[in-house]
Amino acid sequence: MDDTLSLSALSANCADSKPKPTPSPEPAEGKKLKSCDTMMSDYVPQDFGLVMLVLVLSWLLNAYLSLLVTRARKKYNVPYPTLYADSSNKYAYQFNCVQRAHQNTLELLYGVQLLVVVNGFFVPRASALLGFLWVVMRFVYGWGYAHKGPKARLPGAYASLAGLVPLLGLTFLNGISMISFLDGVF
Repeated sequence: MDDTLSLSALSANCADSKPKPTPSPEPAEGKKLKSCDTMMSDYVPQDFGLVMLVLVLSWLLNAYLSLLVTRARKKYNVPYPTLYADSSNKYAYQFNCVQRAHQNTLELLYGVQLLVVVNGFFVPRASALLGFLWVVMRFVYGWGYAHKGPKARLPGAYASLAGLVPLLGLTFLNGISMISFLDGVF
């Protein structure tokens, strides 16, 4: 037996789970009856699209840093599956700077994406702005580290905290706001 649901089964489940509106013979001009397709807007804030765009930008950042690593592998002769070049490679320092820029961003990327999405349900504009700031500053971090070495990573590293730390704070505040026994405490 196949456990996957078809699109039509999902649509049927969606249609059955919500009370069906009583249609008038003809809807008022410019108005539509709610369908399963439009119910998403009942649960997702209006500006959540900004959050989604930041997720795309963060993916592009990762792709850019991956491309830098791929080029550095060819340039410095570091074959797969070697993660970091060892000291026998005369270009180990240069390659490892490129690789580290990518790896460090990966270490943070999915946590930041999660913070952006979660906070996007509460404050989509602020969440998107902070996520965008993080992505731009991680680009500065990655470019500096890959092209000029460890000291050049610092401006982007520190500036990216201006996006990350407030996202963590928002997550804490939004989490507190959802705890019922704390109503009125904060």
